[in-house]
Amino acid sequence: MRRVYFSYLGMGVIDKEKGNVGYQETVYELNGRRAPKTKFVQAAEIELLGADAFDRFLIAATEKSHQAHWEALEAQLAQKGVKALECLLVDEDMGPENQWKWFEKIMARIEPDDALTIDMTHGYRAFSIVMSAAVHFLQKARNVDLKAVYYGAFDRNRALAPIVDLKDFFTINQWADAVTRLVDDADAGRLAQLAGETPDFQFGGLNDSDIIQAMQNLTDAVRNVDVNNISDIARLAVKRILEKKQTAARAEYILLDLMIDKFGRLSTDAPLSGKYDQDYFRMQSRLSRYCCSTACTCRPSPPCASSSPPSV
Repeated sequence: MRRVYFSYLGMGVIDKEKGNVGYQETVYELNGRRAPKTKFVQAAEIELLGADAFDRFLIAATEKSHQAHWEALEAQLAQKGVKALECLLVDEDMGPENQWKWFEKIMARIEPDDALTIDMTHGYRAFSIVMSAAVHFLQKARNVDLKAVYYGAFDRNRALAPIVDLKDFFTINQWADAVTRLVDDADAGRLAQLAGETPDFQFGGLNDSDIIQAMQNLTDAVRNVDVNNISDIARLAVKRILEKKQTAARAEYILLDLMIDKFGRLSTDAPLSGKYDQDYFRMQSRLSRYCCSTACTCRPSPPCASSSPPSV
């Protein structure tokens, strides 16, 4: 696993008084620690994080920004111990073909299982959008571990510029993927894993132990083809979801609705009788339709199998 630092080098801001374009010196602060005054947020971050925290340093730049600032930035980073520094030159043309070329250049530098730290402060125009899409792809396709997504909130009217970490916002895609895996594959594993990795304030409607346990019980019942008990388990899960929807934020509400739409059909108003009656076969039919609409693989069992056989 390599530890990779990735950032952008733009042209900077227009100085109307001096009539040029560049960066202004400021003091950047990260997690309560301040770096010496510098023009470059990258230099401040490496000062505070330490050059030895990374194995490779990648900086994306256009021809113009490279000519204007690369020599100065490279010198500052070298003073802070940076050695494996590489510049990724990107075309200023923002057409679809070049957008894909940007994406390919990023893909070529990131390896499976890399630990990735990104700074998006000076992203060139739409390059930050391409990078955000690339992050999601890398997390799924190459198991990349996103460590931080920094943004230096520079303001020429402030003496101090805080560096904020936007990494937690990137878990939105992971929560959506986890719920999709749940409703499409009857797999609650990723949902449970995310709940254990992310803070409580993120997707609180989903990041809840009662919801997670209820969904794990329900997906276990589906995979075991537990016809007799699945109705009760589904009813409890739906109840938990409906309770959470009352206080859920909009994004959580949408994902909770997906869960209701998928699993609500397995819930009934009353428990099954435990006999081979109409309700039993009706539930068996619902479960069959559910399994046919998902990619889940139930354990090989006779059509009428359940964990507790009904009486005749």
